[in-house]
Amino acid sequence: DDEEEEECGLYMAQSSIPNSGLGMYSNTNITEGSTLFYDDIVIAGYDLYVNRKLHRLKYGVDLEDDDDDDSGQPAWVMDSYAWSGEYSNGNYDADYTEAIIPGTGMLANSFLGLVNALKRRAETDDAGLSRRTGSPGAGAFSHHHGNRFVAGDSIVEGQEIFIDYGRSWFEYREEIMGPIPFDEEYDMADMLLRKFFELERANVDDDDDDDDGTSLSPDVLGGLWELIREDLLGDRVRLHMALPRNLEGARQAHQTGSAAHSVPGMMRTPQWLRENGACLDNIRPGLSNIPHAGRGAFATRRLKEGRIVTSAPMMHMHRDSLRMYRRDESGTGGGNGDKGESIRYTGDQLLLNYCYGHPNSSVLLFPYAPAVNFVNGAPEGTQPNAFLRWSDMSYHRSEWLDMSAGEVLTKDHTGLILEFVASRDIQEGEEILIDYGDGWRDEWDRHSEGWNVSDDDRNYVSASVLNDMDAPVLTAREQKDEPYPSNVMTACLVPEDYEQG
Repeated sequence: DDEEEEECGLYMAQSSIPNSGLGMYSNTNITEGSTLFYDDIVIAGYDLYVNRKLHRLKYGVDLEDDDDDDSGQPAWVMDSYAWSGEYSNGNYDADYTEAIIPGTGMLANSFLGLVNALKRRAETDDAGLSRRTGSPGAGAFSHHHGNRFVAGDSIVEGQEIFIDYGRSWFEYREEIMGPIPFDEEYDMADMLLRKFFELERANVDDDDDDDDGTSLSPDVLGGLWELIREDLLGDRVRLHMALPRNLEGARQAHQTGSAAHSVPGMMRTPQWLRENGACLDNIRPGLSNIPHAGRGAFATRRLKEGRIVTSAPMMHMHRDSLRMYRRDESGTGGGNGDKGESIRYTGDQLLLNYCYGHPNSSVLLFPYAPAVNFVNGAPEGTQPNAFLRWSDMSYHRSEWLDMSAGEVLTKDHTGLILEFVASRDIQEGEEILIDYGDGWRDEWDRHSEGWNVSDDDRNYVSASVLNDMDAPVLTAREQKDEPYPSNVMTACLVPEDYEQG
């Protein structure tokens, strides 16, 4: 329905950056400082690399492909998408914490000369389960929410959204991607373009005065531009990449800016987005109506039966990549490490709860798009109002569906897209529910029935709740009479640049 589709304000479509997969486009004007979309979830990953290494030591199975798509080993695609742990407010929860931000933080692309969306830190929120007593859902979902991106500049209708991955992201991948210009290279390129065409204008003005036939011809100007680009820049490769290849391109870049000239497709028409994209703002996050579920996804508008509620690229990963281990020096853990310690399996990453998969398959699929990770399963006695199907978008690699699990797992890039489709008319504000399957429901029932509250859990209070109180830290003497919960510790954070007087 064209009238319904025109309401969409946020799209997923092929990025204007060549060979960069999918991107996000605004289909409405966004003023500087305004929030782009609803808040994103942040899922913390704890010592992911170390745990994959421990898995290899324990079982002799390699979960690393060393960036070689032909190695036959499972790829860890998340390396290209995860953020530093500081963005989850959990960077001190492990030796190395990664922040997985599956909305704008994973789907939007980065072009350092055109960054128009700025990231704000996540908040910590337990969705009403700050105490574990009586809730089998405690610990089953992320406590890191409220992550948002705001417009760093005014974003106009049809413009691609670019976020800042940081210089190190591009430097680390320079062997694969080549030298990518940074902000200062585009600034320098714009300055060179301005000076170059000031020279041309000055020459034309002089020629108008004497008419002696000394005006620079297009061939001479083109040669001069080539000299500047190829010879005078020396080894400044990033600046070289920021400059247009020829005089015609230089004239265009002088008008638009060198960064914008590098991605001419960053502006799309509403018709192009409707025909080539997928709507992303049909759902928003909110507290779920399902007991113990935490948050859910809710319709932002009326959705007719058969309409696509939202679409999500799916990141594939090996199930064992999410297993967590601990070195056990007592030698009772089973499986020897490289120093003779035993390695003990302790559980799985929280990320597992946000993946789709089958218990008999090694493949897990993690959806990443705004609010999609909040979609809950319909509880017993409730019919789902949406179902899943594979997308027919051109970016969806349908041929992967004919591959073995092992073949898919070696792919070092994403390629699968799932659609959430309305199975009946859905009203605005209604929670989106799908069928998680009988196996999931059986496991949840077993978990709920066996839920026991230990003494530690009875006293449990989330550290975030205590931090939010902004109260003085109790002294050791005060804690004898009024101890903190056993799950909480106090620590002194000393800045890295701290100097003793």
